[in-house]
Amino acid sequence: MKLSYLLLLLSLSFTAFSKEPVKNPLNHEEEILVFKKEEKVNPDLLYRTQHIVAADSLNSVEFFKELELLKNRKPEDHKVVLEAMGSIDSGSFSDYHTDGCTVKKDDITNEEELREDGLRRCNDGTVSFVQPKSTGICDAEGKCGQTSAANIMYMYCKLITSPKAYTNAYLSDYTPGVRPDTMKEGLNKMFNKNWKECPQEHGSWHYYDSYDYESDYIDAVERGLKPSFKSDYVVKRTRANGKKIKRTPVALLIRNPGGEELHWITVVDVIRGKTGPKTCHMVVNHWDDQYEVPCSKIAKWSRGVANSYGVLFNKYVVLKFK
Repeated sequence: MKLSYLLLLLSLSFTAFSKEPVKNPLNHEEEILVFKKEEKVNPDLLYRTQHIVAADSLNSVEFFKELELLKNRKPEDHKVVLEAMGSIDSGSFSDYHTDGCTVKKDDITNEEELREDGLRRCNDGTVSFVQPKSTGICDAEGKCGQTSAANIMYMYCKLITSPKAYTNAYLSDYTPGVRPDTMKEGLNKMFNKNWKECPQEHGSWHYYDSYDYESDYIDAVERGLKPSFKSDYVVKRTRANGKKIKRTPVALLIRNPGGEELHWITVVDVIRGKTGPKTCHMVVNHWDDQYEVPCSKIAKWSRGVANSYGVLFNKYVVLKFK
């Protein structure tokens, strides 16, 4: 019988402060940067502890005894207790790399400042922000959710938001990384706060994880990419055949191939028939690069979420705007 995981955590919180977006009109010479102050760490807060155990291995009394021991450990003595029960997915994102996203726009007067905040432009007109370094004990607090949110904020609202400070301020919770409900609520708050640029009047962010079949999951991703509203700020992607098409990117939660780590990615398009009449590829922006991955492979990596962390998350998590 497969064992499941139970995560119990103490929070290492980072507080990031933000100002209102710059109110200068959007034009061809300068893009809007959402300014921010540097992150501050509160030394009075407990450090984050990630403690992963097999749910069947401890009863509740023993578990909370373990927790007390963990609370009294020094950070340098901390060890992650992990029994990996789910099968590890083969393959690597590097097998599907298509673009290093190195485009620079000379007509944007503050381009270098935007790049300092992690903005990277891809050849197809989309963006893929630099992911900040992980923080916390054993680097348990990854920043992939914050980076995906920064991608989304640009491709829906044309706002440059720092994953390290601005989006991080809206996406902190009591687990390593960002839970789907935290991602949803954080994006809705950011859209509402920046209502002049973001299309919040046309809908809101929701996450879905009740798809029974791989084909339903892929169809849901594809539907989420098709705009249901008009906006001048929504990204216009140039496909390989030269066709320009507006897309509303979605965020997916997967288990990284080759490991147990969960990871948020931003999907900017689904391409049918690239290598054959029935083939399907998802165009993925993350790690300041772009990849074209077979849809079935992304679906498999999504099922890995439930294989490893079925107590907490379902397979086929899709976050989309509707």
